[in-house]
Amino acid sequence: MGRYDFTAIIDRRGTNSVKWDPKYLERLCGNPHAIPFWVADMDFRAPPEILQALHQRIDHGVFGYLSGGEEALEAFAQWTAQRYHWNIPAESVCFTPGIISGLSAAVNVFTDPGDKVIIQTPAYRPFFTLIRENNRKVLENPLAYEQNRFSIDFAHLEKMMSDPSASLMIFCSPHNPSGRVWPKEDLQEVSRLAQRYGVKIISDEIHADLTYPGYTHTPFSAVASHAVTCMAPSKTFNIPGEHFSCIVIPDEGDRKAYTGYLKALSIQTPSVLSFTAAAAAYRHGRAWLKELLELLTSHAELIDSVLRRRAPEITLVKPEASFIAFLDCRKVEEKLSPGKDLVSVLGEKGGIALHRGSWFGKAGRGFVRINFGTPTMLLEEGLSKLVRTIQSL
Repeated sequence: MGRYDFTAIIDRRGTNSVKWDPKYLERLCGNPHAIPFWVADMDFRAPPEILQALHQRIDHGVFGYLSGGEEALEAFAQWTAQRYHWNIPAESVCFTPGIISGLSAAVNVFTDPGDKVIIQTPAYRPFFTLIRENNRKVLENPLAYEQNRFSIDFAHLEKMMSDPSASLMIFCSPHNPSGRVWPKEDLQEVSRLAQRYGVKIISDEIHADLTYPGYTHTPFSAVASHAVTCMAPSKTFNIPGEHFSCIVIPDEGDRKAYTGYLKALSIQTPSVLSFTAAAAAYRHGRAWLKELLELLTSHAELIDSVLRRRAPEITLVKPEASFIAFLDCRKVEEKLSPGKDLVSVLGEKGGIALHRGSWFGKAGRGFVRINFGTPTMLLEEGLSKLVRTIQSL
């Protein structure tokens, strides 16, 4: 037994939780009562150190305007120095109310309407959306998939970067949905190509802190000072609703352009409670995170073991980080009746809700994503339902 409780089954229905909302579940898999293993938030309470800080702030009772929020950004800078041996001056860190809003701002600052933005697919769907909604064009660099592992197709990436209209690449590290932790050598090669063709790199590293023991996450900006790195405590400490993200921009000129754009939108300081939660997370969350990573590693091993023994038609793409993983279900998809897909079948017959691989683009077809950031008992129940459904096909 560790210091922290990751076993409690917490009833999240009726709390305005997207993950557990019956309407979302009905649309996703046809079953409003399905157990959700889809959207990427965990079912664990936030670390007690964060809850204590929030209680103290709430008990104070006054929620006036916040003066800057530098305290949380300084705590973040200390966190990166300790965790990644990456020393960044606090003044190089910008606040945004979420990484997606931070990426949208970057698209507007570093590209022009009609420009092309490179993403590596399968990719987090909001990447597609924010590019198109800002009047830019998506340029896909599909990842190679061999022997149950995703890797970068550098020859194709160079072809995409050589496009004169390509001005920005949104990189994802660790990669969502594959869970791949990119080695430093891959980052260096991406950086080399980007500099050769004049492509700006902005790296979404929201899952970085959840890198498993045995793997090493390298912040992109630690390799290439021309890159922009985006991090947040939200996935790490299961506080995605607090909306606090850190955008690291080493280049002073880029930083001035970016902060100027944020000021024009009046995005300058976090809310009082998000500031409080973020500062507490980065100051006091290390022990909780250590235990969480031990649990997530064991959960990934559990999924792999169950599938190998009881549903060998499905293969786990072994994650190297985070609480989400891709399942290769292409052999099972071939068995389904026309007009049916596996997520619907699992929802209607199995009572579990997973995320369609196609949500991540064409490169995700035939896969599903599972969120295993949940108590072991609930995960075991979900895996049993998954296996029984597969065996009944």
